[in-house]
Amino acid sequence: MDQAPISSAHPEMPIDEPARIAELKSYEILDTPVDGAFEDITRLAARYFNTPIAIVSLVDSDRVWFKSAHGLGDVKQIERGPGLCASAIMHDGCYIANDLREDPNSLANPLVASENGFRFYAAVPLKTKNGHSLGTFCVLDFKPHDFSPVEAADLQRFGGLVMAQMDNMLASREIASQANTIADQNAGLYHAANHDALTGLHNRTAAAAFLAEVQHDNDLGFETSILVTDVDHFKRVNDTYGHPAGDAVLVEIARRLKSMVRLSDYVVRYGGEEFLVILRRCPPAMANDIATRIRKAMAATPIEIGETSITVSMSGGLCHSAQYGKVEEMVRNADAALYVAKNSGRDRIVVSEPLAA
Repeated sequence: MDQAPISSAHPEMPIDEPARIAELKSYEILDTPVDGAFEDITRLAARYFNTPIAIVSLVDSDRVWFKSAHGLGDVKQIERGPGLCASAIMHDGCYIANDLREDPNSLANPLVASENGFRFYAAVPLKTKNGHSLGTFCVLDFKPHDFSPVEAADLQRFGGLVMAQMDNMLASREIASQANTIADQNAGLYHAANHDALTGLHNRTAAAAFLAEVQHDNDLGFETSILVTDVDHFKRVNDTYGHPAGDAVLVEIARRLKSMVRLSDYVVRYGGEEFLVILRRCPPAMANDIATRIRKAMAATPIEIGETSITVSMSGGLCHSAQYGKVEEMVRNADAALYVAKNSGRDRIVVSEPLAA
């Protein structure tokens, strides 16, 4: 069996303190709540080594913080100075002081020098895969101990358990972070696949799912309406003011359409200057009012593009589920009604007529 090296002196090892602190912070363990896994380790270690105290300590830039401190009461941290834990992280292997009052490096420590102070201390550094000692796993007693090589090796194993638990926590956070990143990326891809890049409205891909919802509503007996509308003479806008201005007009029209329908309704950029407005669970009279309000609002308020005011009107075809129960028919007949509106002088809403008996 390999035995842990035992050191009773303090040959300080040079350490890269900024890198060590940075890696300690990366574990995101400082000031975290009590953790049962660490509590179990310190409790078992105190029993195994027959010491009243066992501590998982992490050495921060200005303090020594205790993740678990079995037998130490309510103490959560101490100032970092020439203390035991702060010094022990500079050792490669197990640091053991069988009697602290005979250890010249510990005599200045008030927890040792006092009448009822600590007499025994054994610690192993909590070393990362990058070689940084983040803190120590230690056991302490108020009386001297003889600590055998076998016990020193076992103390190192306890330290390994602590470090494994910390690494598992770090890995879990990294996995969760990666999962969140993937979820965000998937959400972005889903949004891009279902939304129009210019106006931010839903696109034809999303419309297919919405129309399936409308069909379900129709099958349950709810009334719905579909409005197909587009901008009158939109080519003139592009030819007169340029395509950037035309794009700005479409963006503003999309904003107005969204503001004039209910939260339960869907507005879709169906192609070019054409928009599909799906009015869910909406009686015909209400749908007629919404469509008329949209048409009037578009024509009444010019769209400001820089210093240019552009007045546009819209024509629309409206179809109610009371007339056509299948959404495919509703869209087809709303589209046909739109062409009637455009051929009848534009700037108007035409309601699709019921099928002849």
